[in-house]
Amino acid sequence: REIAELRSKLRSAHMELQETKEQLLIQKDETAEAERVAEQERENAWNQNEDLRREVLIKEELKALQANQLSLLEELDVAARNSDFAAGVILDLRSKIISQSELAEAQLD
Repeated sequence: REIAELRSKLRSAHMELQETKEQLLIQKDETAEAERVAEQERENAWNQNEDLRREVLIKEELKALQANQLSLLEELDVAARNSDFAAGVILDLRSKIISQSELAEAQLD
């Protein structure tokens, strides 16, 4: 009778051990999944940070390009004003030459 009780307790302990083993395997799988998800989240965060850094660099480059464009537009404006001035001087000189030429012709006549 004691042996039967011991066998019963042994079976009961063995079943508890099996259940504990199964629970540990489930926890192990859950832990592995949680680690995989955490690693994926770390990768996503890293990628987002990289994207943000890239975006900041692109914005800085765009600002530099816009500043350069403004500088070039100012230079173009100055060149256009200089060109207009030069054209005015040329027209004025041309007019004077024509006047002098007409004057010279009149004096020759």
